[in-house]
Amino acid sequence: MTENTNEELMYDTPDDSVIVRNARLAVELELKKKEALGLPIAKYDPKTEKAYLVYADGRREEVKAEN
Repeated sequence: MTENTNEELMYDTPDDSVIVRNARLAVELELKKKEALGLPIAKYDPKTEKAYLVYADGRREEVKAEN
């Protein structure tokens, strides 16, 4: 078994921009899938600091925190 040098590991690791792009694509695809299936999508409003669900028919429902 050979040991990898730091230089070899650097070439095996994708650039951060590639990872970020792939993560954003995965989220976008998941949101489209939920929309196609008619499932609610969770969103967050930073102004009100509240989470809510958006349904396919356009209605919004605030998510209540469990204590």
